[in-house]
Amino acid sequence: MTYTILALLIIFTITSPKFIVTKTMVTIVTLLAFAFWYISNMFTGNGVNDAVFYHLQNSSEGVSVDDLIPKIKVASFFIAIILFLIIYCTLIKLKKIKSLHLPISSFLYLMVFISVIFSSFSINIFNATKESFFSKGNAAAVKSEYLIPDKNLDKKYNYVFIYAESLERTFRNLEGENYLPHLSALADNYADFTNIIQPANRGFGWTMAGMVNTQCGIPLVMAQGNTGGNLSEFLNNANCVATWLTNQGYNTEFLRGSDKEFAGGDKFFSQHGWSRQDDLNYFVKNGLASPDQISSWGVHDDVLLNHAWMEFSRLTKSQQPFLLSFLTVNTHSPDGLFLSECKDKVGIKTDYAMLSAVQCSDYLLNDFIKKIINSPSFDNTIIVLVSDHLMMENDASALLDKHKDLRRNNFIIIKKGLNPVKNNTAGTLMDVWPTVLDISGSENKYLGFGRSLNNNEENKYIADYKSGKNADYLAFASELWGVTSLKDKIFQSGDKLQIGSQKFSLPIYSPVSESKLNFLWFEAFAKNIFKITSDNHSFFYANICKNIGINENAICGYVVSPDTITKLRITPQGVVSSKQSNYQSVFFKQNIEGVSSAPFFMESGFSASGTNNSLPSGINFLSPQNSSFKIELNYQTCTGAVVDDNAVQNLVRKNKISIIASSDSIICSGENGYISLNGIFKSDVFSSVQFRQQIIGVVKDGKSEFIKGLPGIPLDAFIDTDKGNLISVCKAFNDC
Repeated sequence: MTYTILALLIIFTITSPKFIVTKTMVTIVTLLAFAFWYISNMFTGNGVNDAVFYHLQNSSEGVSVDDLIPKIKVASFFIAIILFLIIYCTLIKLKKIKSLHLPISSFLYLMVFISVIFSSFSINIFNATKESFFSKGNAAAVKSEYLIPDKNLDKKYNYVFIYAESLERTFRNLEGENYLPHLSALADNYADFTNIIQPANRGFGWTMAGMVNTQCGIPLVMAQGNTGGNLSEFLNNANCVATWLTNQGYNTEFLRGSDKEFAGGDKFFSQHGWSRQDDLNYFVKNGLASPDQISSWGVHDDVLLNHAWMEFSRLTKSQQPFLLSFLTVNTHSPDGLFLSECKDKVGIKTDYAMLSAVQCSDYLLNDFIKKIINSPSFDNTIIVLVSDHLMMENDASALLDKHKDLRRNNFIIIKKGLNPVKNNTAGTLMDVWPTVLDISGSENKYLGFGRSLNNNEENKYIADYKSGKNADYLAFASELWGVTSLKDKIFQSGDKLQIGSQKFSLPIYSPVSESKLNFLWFEAFAKNIFKITSDNHSFFYANICKNIGINENAICGYVVSPDTITKLRITPQGVVSSKQSNYQSVFFKQNIEGVSSAPFFMESGFSASGTNNSLPSGINFLSPQNSSFKIELNYQTCTGAVVDDNAVQNLVRKNKISIIASSDSIICSGENGYISLNGIFKSDVFSSVQFRQQIIGVVKDGKSEFIKGLPGIPLDAFIDTDKGNLISVCKAFNDC
C-alpha cells in the first residue's frame, strides 16, 4: 500500500505545472524520509528504532562492509528518483518541456500526501524520534525500583554466559519447523524461560543494548548524543554484575570475534568489571584465526568456540571462580554464515541462508555446551544462553514476520541437578542475571530494574511498559551516564578536555542549561550548531586553540548566548582566564551558512539554511538555490577525477556567490594538479595543499576568500551569504 501511495505522489507531482516546485520539494522530502525508514528496516527488521539512532551517533568501527552494499543500492535507487524529479521540475520551470496535465492533480496530490502523513512508516519515524529525543520522564519516580545487589554469594559457581547473536527463540517453531533442535533439547532438560519479550521502545534491540540490559539491568539510553569513542566513561554511574562479581574475587573474561571498539564496547567492558577482553585483533595477533576464518563481521564461530573451550579449561584449573562470556557472530543479519564444519550436521534443508546459519549455530553451540556438561567442572558451573536481541532484517524475515507478536528471545539456564522447568513469566533481558543469581542460591534476586523470573510475577517495569508508562525508567537510565556541569572542575588533560572525572575528545559542543551540558556533539560543528541555536539556546564549545587559528598552548572554550559570549582559556591548571562581553555572534543571525570539512572517518557537510547536507570526497563547488545551496560540481580528485577549469569558471561567473569546500582530501599523491584553480580564484591557496588538509572558501562578485586547515584536522567555517564574508571559527567567537 505504501509503495502505491508513493507512486501516486510522484505521478501527481509531475502531472500539473501548478505549484510544481513546492510539490517537488515535498515529494523529495517524503522520499528521503521513506528511504531512511526503508534502509533502517533493512538493518533492524522493525523500521526506525533506538538502535538506528544509537549507531548513527556511535562508533561504527567493525561494521561489515558487505552488509552495507544492499543498503547503498537502495539509497542509489531513491537518489535516482529524486534526481529525475529535480531535472523534470527544472525543465518545466525553464519551459524546456511541456508538462503532463491532469486537471485535478493538485487536489489528488493533497489527498495522497495526507495519506502519507498517516502511513505506517511516517508514524514509525515520528514515534521513534519522539521516544528517542523528546520523552523526558521523571527519573525520581522510579529511583526506588533501581536495586543494587548488596549480599555476597554463599556458593561461588563458575559462570559461562553465552550471547548468541540474534538467535531468538522463535526459530524453535517457525512454520512448523524447529531450526534449533539441539538447544531445544537442552532447554527441555533444564530451565527454559519462554516469554522474554523485547520492548519496542528505547533501550533494547541491538547487541550493545542487550549486553547493557543483561549486565546492568537497565535500558541502554543514548548518552544524549555522545559517541562512545569521544568520552572516557561509558555509563559511569551504572552498577553492573561483572563489577559485583569481581569484588567477590571472580576472574572475568569476555571473548568476541569482532572489534571490541564497535559501539563503544571496549569502554563498557573495561569500566564495568571485565579484566580481560579477547577480540578480533587478539585472534589475528596470536595466529588463532587465518584470513579464511574471518568474515566481514568477525572470527568464525567454530574458531571462537574452540578458543572459549581452551579458556574454560584454563580457568577451571585455577583456584579462582570465574565468569567467562562470549558473543557469537555467524547468525548476524542479513544472511548469516554457514560453516563447512556444519555440513551434513543439520537436519532441515532450506533455501534461506539465514536458516542454514541458525542450524549451524545450534549445532556448534550444543557441541560446546555438551563439552562442559560432560566435564568434571560442570559440577560447579552454570551455563547461561541468551539471544542478545531479536533478529534484525534477514532473508528469512518474511517467515519471522508471520509470528511478529509471538517473537521472543532465548533464555536458557543449564545447571547440574536443576529440575526441568518451563517458565512463562513475562520478562526482558534485564531479568536474566537476577534469575541466574536466584538459581545460584543468592539472596540477590534483583539487578537494576531486573527481577528474578522465578518469582512467577511480572515486575513493575513490564507492567509499566505494557501500559505505556516507562519514560521514567528511560530518564533514570539516561542519568546513569552522569550529568556534566561547567561548575565542575575544568582542565586540560593531554589533548582532551576534562570536566569533573569525564574526559572528552575535542572539539565538543553542547546546549547549556543552568551550567549543565546536554546532547553532546563532537563533529561537524558548523554544519550542526544551528540545530542548537535555532531556538536561541545558549551553548558551550571547546577546542584546541591552535586548531581554530589561535596561536596559544591551551584549550579555547566559549559559553555563547544570543547577546553575550564568555571566552575561557583552559590549561592543565584549570580555567586560567574567563572574560564575558556583550556580543551577538553569527550563530544567532540570519543568512549564515555553516560548512564542515573533515577526513572521511568524521562527519562533514553544510547546513544550507536549516537542512543538513553531506559533502562527497574531493573538492566541491556549491551554488545558491532558492534560499539554500546545492552541490553543483564535485571532483573526487583522489580517485583520478580531473577538475574542469572551464566548468568552475562558468559556475563562478553565473553565481553572485559560490562556496568551495573540500572533504576527506583533494590530493592523494605528491603532485598537485589543481594549481590552475589559483588563477580562477586569484589566490595561491591550492599551491601547497597537503594530504587531508581541508579548504573552505567563498567567492562573491569575483572576489574570493579561503581558509585552510591543518592536515588531518577537521575544519569549520561560516559564510555570511548577504555580504559574502567567510568567517572562521575564531572570528565567529570574536576571538581572533
